[in-house]
Amino acid sequence: MLWEDPVFVHWPCDPGLVGPLLPPGTRPDLSAGAAWIGLVCLRIRCARVLGLPVLREPGLAEMNLRTYCVDRSGRRGLVFLAAGLSRTAPARAARLLGRLPARGSGVQHADEQGVLAYCAGDPLRSGLRVVPGGPAGPGAHEHFTTDRWRLFARWYAGRLLRVAVAHPPWSLRRGRLLDLDAGGMFAAAGLPVPRADPAVLCAAATSSRFAAPRLVRG
Repeated sequence: MLWEDPVFVHWPCDPGLVGPLLPPGTRPDLSAGAAWIGLVCLRIRCARVLGLPVLREPGLAEMNLRTYCVDRSGRRGLVFLAAGLSRTAPARAARLLGRLPARGSGVQHADEQGVLAYCAGDPLRSGLRVVPGGPAGPGAHEHFTTDRWRLFARWYAGRLLRVAVAHPPWSLRRGRLLDLDAGGMFAAAGLPVPRADPAVLCAAATSSRFAAPRLVRG
């Protein structure tokens, strides 16, 4: 996949809030004693499976709410709590094949004279606008929230699904939040909207590769 215009918005939270939402065999991954919830937005411009194109222009816009976990073998990864896509068919495929909480919610993306904007319609009604800033150093928070090399999901019959992800290191920039309404995403995940100010990052485009999904034995 080719990812463009990524935006990362993160809040610390009580591990007890996200623990019950995680797949079996995983626990919350903590930084500075807190679990973290992220609202991540991006454009998927193209995708191939076994070298064959499965997604063409104009691609997809995506908004997802995620948290971070560790499995019994100490492998760190991310878990989607809610996700919205610009088209319904890919969302249905993600729900059917990966049991991911994806919805076709008409997500839209715009680059308005240097302001990155994303918005989702029903049932995940949410939106944000961010101004990318200067370079962000590779600090502990940036590493924890963006360097995630696998996805975990609760698959059929409660089994744990793992998908490895590979991509070059992010070229991160600070972000200045102009507007944010994430109420629909948090409601879909069954979580309250955090009151704390979030940490905001943007990034340059990057390509990614996904390995074949694997079921993890308990």
